[in-house]
Amino acid sequence: ALDAPQLRRDFGYRSEHFMAIVAREMIQSFYGKPPTYSYLHGCSNGGRQALMEAQRYPNDFDGIIAGAPAAIQAPLNGEYEVWNGLANVDPQGNQILEVGKLALIHQAVLANCDGKDGLVDGQITDPRICTFAPESLQCRNNVNRSTCLTMAEIGVVQKLYGGPVDPQGNHLYPGHEAIGSELGWQGWVVGMPGMPPMAAQIGNGYLKYLAFVKSPSASYSLKEWHFTQEGFDRLREMGNVYNATHADLTAFRDRGGKLILYHGWADPAISPFGTVAYYQAVQDRMGGLSAVQKFARLFMFPGMYHCRGGTGPSDFDMLTPIVAWVEQNTPPDKIIATLRSNDNQSGGFSRPTSGRSNQSERVVRTRPVFPYPMQARYKGQGSIDDAANFIGFTPRDKRLIDGHFSWIGNDLFQASVSSSVTVPRSVKTS
Repeated sequence: ALDAPQLRRDFGYRSEHFMAIVAREMIQSFYGKPPTYSYLHGCSNGGRQALMEAQRYPNDFDGIIAGAPAAIQAPLNGEYEVWNGLANVDPQGNQILEVGKLALIHQAVLANCDGKDGLVDGQITDPRICTFAPESLQCRNNVNRSTCLTMAEIGVVQKLYGGPVDPQGNHLYPGHEAIGSELGWQGWVVGMPGMPPMAAQIGNGYLKYLAFVKSPSASYSLKEWHFTQEGFDRLREMGNVYNATHADLTAFRDRGGKLILYHGWADPAISPFGTVAYYQAVQDRMGGLSAVQKFARLFMFPGMYHCRGGTGPSDFDMLTPIVAWVEQNTPPDKIIATLRSNDNQSGGFSRPTSGRSNQSERVVRTRPVFPYPMQARYKGQGSIDDAANFIGFTPRDKRLIDGHFSWIGNDLFQASVSSSVTVPRSVKTS
């Protein structure tokens, strides 16, 4: 039923917990003993659910993998997706920036930024070093407009790079579309024929059906939303149910839990800066980077879209590293990612995250990804498409190691898990 509190709590944090309880009881019943170790891997909303388990139910899983987590849920869906869904629409409701311009923008980005990490390789290691300005593509005089951007198109790109803000310029979400993510905007923020962008669909659905204790009328539209402090505060109450933002993971750490976070630097759906900001908040709360890396590590994949796909290597194994960390106390010091010949490199809709790639596909590139804030550096010899020719290093540039993001919701990272949450010991399975 619409607005049913229990169904919302199930979506927010209870479903995976009860799944864990039922799974344990089924295993106990069938094998006569409980599982020795338990693992959870989720991406996107599944990444949010994975973090929710570590925060609210730290005893459920020994190892947790949270990819591209939609963790800052209320501001993500109520502010960020709505902003992106409206950024490319003119007053008449027409799309401003079309798919055909995305490659133009991306090529200009690479020309500006690709080599700043010390290697020209068609991918951007960390977009925070980029200084690309879309104004550099402004159309002049009577030139062919397929090779430049109009002022209206430039305005769209600036909004996407800037992220949602209130009239005073305060950020309403800790992130924005990353420089280098432009090809991934197709489908997510630039609509396809006959289909509005996913950002608009997600934002509209959230505001109509999940954002408030009592949902607005069925005719409500995201166009009615106002990007203000008051609007942000209206999202807080239900955000207490959906947000997986608690930075204190003490209980999970103390019972021996291990956490791997990962995100693509070119994710067009959920800004990678939000995950970096959350990981920074965990460091601030739990003793700094060295202390946190004993139980939680973050891996940022250059060029990767949402959960998978993109212009950079995005096919990788996270299960083996988390098992080794939990069962042999061997923390992951790098993840080898592969780019294959038919990986989705031209649009934001990537392949499903389940299943392995077809091994007959041609391997285009392998590249190591090191625990954040470390990056991969080319040794100077051998193919740049071979992971063996790269080593890890920690950049000196403070912009690349400081994950703080100034926004009006920083207090969400400081909050404690609600004391009203009850943790059942068992459920009836029949």
